[in-house]
Amino acid sequence: QYPEARLQLLDAVQIDPANFAYRMDMASLMLEMGRDNDVITVLRNAMHLATPDERVMAQSFLEHAQSFAAQKQSQVSGQGQSHGEPASTDSDSGSNPPRLATQEVLPAGPHHFLLGIVKNVQCGPADKPTLNFSLISAAKTIEAHSGNYYDLKFSAVNVTPRDDFDPCKDLEGMSAKIEYVESSDKPPVDYVVAIELHK
Repeated sequence: QYPEARLQLLDAVQIDPANFAYRMDMASLMLEMGRDNDVITVLRNAMHLATPDERVMAQSFLEHAQSFAAQKQSQVSGQGQSHGEPASTDSDSGSNPPRLATQEVLPAGPHHFLLGIVKNVQCGPADKPTLNFSLISAAKTIEAHSGNYYDLKFSAVNVTPRDDFDPCKDLEGMSAKIEYVESSDKPPVDYVVAIELHK
């Protein structure tokens, strides 16, 4: 499936090399294939083709891809380390964003992207800042989850969020593109990595 889709996109890029959308589709496919370095290369090469709005989107995608690649490298380098050490407590922890006592680990697997309308937003208490919502698109509806919304990467395209933007209060009804990882949970829940707000 992936090789065929890649060949089709390569053909499309050769026919219309100035088409920015084809480059973004290729980057998305490379991300799903786990080819993080190729994602970064494709996006960097596509920047000169983008309009100002598209450049914002591409830059956000590029930052996510770089972060994902760094996270994978960190996981590989840390496999031999002990996971039983107690979490450290800093004296100035009150100035840091709330974090769960046990950090939530994202499921392994490719990252996906979906644009839709955010509905049914629910947040946990201050000491457990979970975020759950439905994302409704033309193709499907997914149930999205984050164990700590302070860890999410937020960005915006063609919309200016309030300075005191609060996802628990302001996300409801907004158009957004989310980056997520599918899980095998029952009932199915998709783990959110980033949220890009749209007009």
